[in-house]
Amino acid sequence: MPVERIARGTTVRDEVHGRLRDAINDGSLPAGTPLVSTDLATRLGVSRTPVREAIMRLIQEGLAVDAGPGQVRVRAADRSEIVAFFEIRAALEELAARATVAHRDPAALAAITAAEVALEEEIAAGGDAARQQALNHTFHLALYAASGNPLLARLVEGLEQMTTRRFLQRMYEHADPLMTIRDHRVLVAALTTGDAQAAGEAARRHVEEAATYLLDLLDRGEL
Repeated sequence: MPVERIARGTTVRDEVHGRLRDAINDGSLPAGTPLVSTDLATRLGVSRTPVREAIMRLIQEGLAVDAGPGQVRVRAADRSEIVAFFEIRAALEELAARATVAHRDPAALAAITAAEVALEEEIAAGGDAARQQALNHTFHLALYAASGNPLLARLVEGLEQMTTRRFLQRMYEHADPLMTIRDHRVLVAALTTGDAQAAGEAARRHVEEAATYLLDLLDRGEL
């Protein structure tokens, strides 16, 4: 995990939590790693109090688990939870697409299109997986914003933190970006023409295909 000392002047409690959460999500703290407050406090250059508070937040978020008296470990992925995440995500994505058509905000639709153009340009330029993942995330955030539903992005963010975030980067390293472009183009076309049913179906299918792909990688031990 990152071992740089935390700069003074930041909100230490939130910074510690963010560092530990990111280290779990990017695999620097793999499943089963003990989260020992004394060790982490020394490595981060802070007192034990914000570390203990951060560890409690990680347990609440589902990223860590109480492993017995005085022991906390990074929680292993639960395949059934990943399946459940994608079931919920598919429903939310379909909702977002249908709501975007109903909301009819030209500026919001333009933002979705611009996000897709940026992603395609990055893919064409051979950009790395992390950058492609970030631009893909921007595309989906634009879709949620266009829906007019202020809770969608927060719901998906919370679900990702608990289940799939740690795998998404590695999934992108294996994925075929042309499949992403294909799916996005179908969705954008349906949104542009105002076909709510086609947009909803395209959004759901895109998530379901990603689920199948990710779970296959997981089952083969490639993540």
